[in-house]
Amino acid sequence: MSRFSPKIIILLVPEYEPLSCTAVEVFLGALTLDSETFVPSCTPVILDTGIIWFPEKVQYVNDLAGYAARGKTRTLDYTITASYVNNILTTEQKSLVLPTHRIDQLTALKSILGDKVVTCSLSYDSRMTKIIASDYISHAEFWNLRMFDGYTVESLANSIPQSFDNDTDYKFDLIDIYDMNKLASFLNESFDQEFTAGKIALWNRWKETRDASEWPSAYELQGII
Repeated sequence: MSRFSPKIIILLVPEYEPLSCTAVEVFLGALTLDSETFVPSCTPVILDTGIIWFPEKVQYVNDLAGYAARGKTRTLDYTITASYVNNILTTEQKSLVLPTHRIDQLTALKSILGDKVVTCSLSYDSRMTKIIASDYISHAEFWNLRMFDGYTVESLANSIPQSFDNDTDYKFDLIDIYDMNKLASFLNESFDQEFTAGKIALWNRWKETRDASEWPSAYELQGII
């Protein structure tokens, strides 16, 4: 039996609308993949270039998109979905992850559903800014978005927030995702998740593409690995 009873987890993530760094998507995928106690989230597909995309969305994500402006669930005020997500929790008897980059969502849904809701945040400091900037630029180029035209990794790294740190029930430092053992320990200790073969394959695929990519190897430059 799981030590972690079913909860709605508000996952606060750093994001530059509409992009988030690959580490965020790998964390979310690793949390719910192959899990017997979590409602599955969308499974990331990692291309040879390191780009992450989601060719298929699970039903609850499609449903939530119907509540959101332009279908952007991570900008959604989850209070308007309280009845819907509570029904999933009750029916499935599994935990449900709701990613957001709105800080107000850390308390919004909890004010309605009380201790059925816990919060988790993905934090970073200045050691991660080049990694995040390289992700933003590469994904923008892939999706033909022009928001970073004229930026280099260095100049964008200097212009984005230099840290992201919030008071939540659980907190994971994104720099630790580059150490599979630290990621596995956090998921086990915080959410009672075993680091299955599927999770290992996802992490290895992501790390492999980062190492082989033509993107600036920012984490090596900054001595993270």
